[in-house]
Amino acid sequence: MLLDVRNELKYSRDEEDIINTSRCVFAIPGDLFCTEMFSNRCTLYSRDPTEYYCFPTAAIILFLFLVHISSTFYYLWIGEEPNIFAMISLTSVAVYIYLIFFLLTFVLVQSVFRLIFHMNSKHFRFLRLLVANELSNRIFAVLLAVVFVLAGLWVTLLPPAVRRITIKIDNLPEVQKGFTVALLSDLHIGPTVGCSKIQKMVNTINLFKPDVIAISGDLADGLVPDLEKAAYPLMNLTSKYGIYFATGELVPVIGNHEYLHGNVDEWFVFLKKIKIIPLHNKNKKILVGNSRICIAGSDDLFAEQSRFSGHVMDYKKALRGCNKNDTTIMLIHQPNAVRIILNDVETAKNIDLILSGHTHGGQMYVFVPLVYFWNAYFRGLYYNKATGTYVYVSAGVNYFGPPVKIFDGNEIIIIKLV
Repeated sequence: MLLDVRNELKYSRDEEDIINTSRCVFAIPGDLFCTEMFSNRCTLYSRDPTEYYCFPTAAIILFLFLVHISSTFYYLWIGEEPNIFAMISLTSVAVYIYLIFFLLTFVLVQSVFRLIFHMNSKHFRFLRLLVANELSNRIFAVLLAVVFVLAGLWVTLLPPAVRRITIKIDNLPEVQKGFTVALLSDLHIGPTVGCSKIQKMVNTINLFKPDVIAISGDLADGLVPDLEKAAYPLMNLTSKYGIYFATGELVPVIGNHEYLHGNVDEWFVFLKKIKIIPLHNKNKKILVGNSRICIAGSDDLFAEQSRFSGHVMDYKKALRGCNKNDTTIMLIHQPNAVRIILNDVETAKNIDLILSGHTHGGQMYVFVPLVYFWNAYFRGLYYNKATGTYVYVSAGVNYFGPPVKIFDGNEIIIIKLV
């Protein structure tokens, strides 16, 4: 079992390494590829291309500059609301990703057609513009990238979809039937998510008057002094059960991004200040009539590798005190951590529902297959027969980095127990 946990921790660490080294492995070759694809040899003009050389070159340099300064907006020029330069820069990252994907796709398709078909054949003349004409391919790649990004921007400008899920829990006490949990995941307060977006989310959730509100990680991407004003609307969240949770307490569990920015303890202090209690390998018990609901939360899978003292994923400690007769709900950020818990069958048998996030549903279409195969659970409701445990993975309220997401990808989950 210990070996499994270590393997999963290494797996999570590898995931963060991919993010941290992407500029060297992906961005630099990507820059060279984009420059080659849109060099002066591919001028749109029929006259001497050197006459217009400065314009396409300058456009490419400006675009790549915007892409590569995007990470600075996580540390500089951060305010209560996103600034226009951060939005443009991080949106450029999305264009960059889609552009390289479509350029590579067209290069591959072009190569295949050249190998298989004789392009001079009259039967394939209609394919020449799309396949044989390099300029057409590149223009089409740009258009596709822009269309996909604009569609993704439109999704993030819309309010999150509210999904109402009903879960039938075996032997649920009669008094607990109809109990509701609002699941929030991946708020990612930061350079492209500000106060107004969080306030709108709060207003939406409060309309449903949930019994409990659970935040399953990745609250913010930055430092508390920079982002606390943007996060303050969270203090206006209310839940029905104020008996045990004071005025309607929220139950968050910390995600990998809190550790990535190296300020998780500062966020703990801030959360407590606004009446949000982090579940740092512990649980809270709610008395409902003569029965109890035990809500447990564990540190992120990445916690141990972050080298923060006292931070490690310890789900057994988090569940300590949750009785077999309790309805137990577990909050854990990453689906790969869910797999570890469910592999411990004897422990997991006492968990009725696990709430997770992290995947963003892929966030961008090009990443959907990678995220799907990378994570033990991708999105939506799952049921583990061996333990009798339900798992719900949210695609998240917001997004990380570029303000772009797949269709219907932002969501608030309202879970009703029956």
